[in-house]
This record gives sequence, C-alpha cells and structure tokens, in this order.
Amino acid sequence: MTVGCGQRDGRTSREMYDDYKVDIRSLGDSTDIGGLLSLSQEIHALSLQEGNDTIAAHTANEICWLYKKIDMPSKVAFARIGEIRALYLLHRWDEALGAARDYDATLYDKDADYRYYINSYTAHILEMAEDSFGSNAQEIIRLMTEIDCDNPDKLRPDDRATLAKYLFYVDDMENAFNQINRA
Repeated sequence: MTVGCGQRDGRTSREMYDDYKVDIRSLGDSTDIGGLLSLSQEIHALSLQEGNDTIAAHTANEICWLYKKIDMPSKVAFARIGEIRALYLLHRWDEALGAARDYDATLYDKDADYRYYINSYTAHILEMAEDSFGSNAQEIIRLMTEIDCDNPDKLRPDDRATLAKYLFYVDDMENAFNQINRA
C-alpha cells in the first residue's frame, strides 16, 4: 500500500488501520509525515462514519502525534478533541478525563470554540464518571457556566438540562429554573 488519500477500495476502517500500522512500522524514520497524516485523517473520518469508536480513538491519537512531529500545536490541540470524544464514546472515563484536562492552555485562553469543546467534554465525562450522584456537581456547574458566559448560544438544550440538574442538586433553584426555561 502506498501512503496517501483515496485508498479506501471498499475496505473498512479496521482493515485500513491494520495496513496503516504495518506500513508505519516498516517505514521507520523515513516516514512521509504528510502522507501519513492524510491517511490517518481519512481512516479517522471513515471510522466515525462507521461508528467504530476504537479506530476513531487510535487514529485521533495518531493524528495528534503526527501534528506534534511537524510542530503544529494548534492542530494537535484540536486533534486531541477527537481523541477525547472517541475515548468518551468508548466509556474510558479516566483516559478521556485525563486527555480533556491535558489541554493547550494558550489556545484555551484564545479560542472560544476550543474552550467550549474542552469544557463540555470535561463536564460530560465528570457526569458519567461520578462515584455517586452529585460528587462532581460544583465542577460541572462551573464548566457549564463558563460555556454559557463565553457564548450563550453554545449550550444545547441537553447541556442546559444537565446544568439545571446539578443546580437543583446544590439547591440553587432559581438558576436551575432559569436554565430549564432557556432550554
């Protein structure tokens, strides 16, 4: 297989990924980063289309590594969001939370979209990883409130419902009802 785009030929993302990993090992240090990046992105897109969360997580990790190799930190940061999403979908809460908390602070401060993805994934992961209901309430409220202050149109109705649920839990009824009304 030659590294590059348009190599699907009816194969699944799993088959493409398996070939990709064999090729990477055989290429050594003389790797064509641009070609590998392009192929990684193609396999990642196909894995998302197929709903193969495992391959999506692995290829997102490969994309992050390739962007690091060519020194593109903002691309690494956004590729990391794909990895966080895939780990979340695989119910690998600890890894997803670790990846979400290992964000690019400079980009976080500058880019509202990046901040939204980091905060929303962190909040949803915390919700799923709770050892008892409400154990992460304060942090979830803080993250969702930051999103709402940053850009009120970003919170979806289900995000507002989550925020309202935790506001009820901490006995902040007025703000909880406000979130319900806004949903």
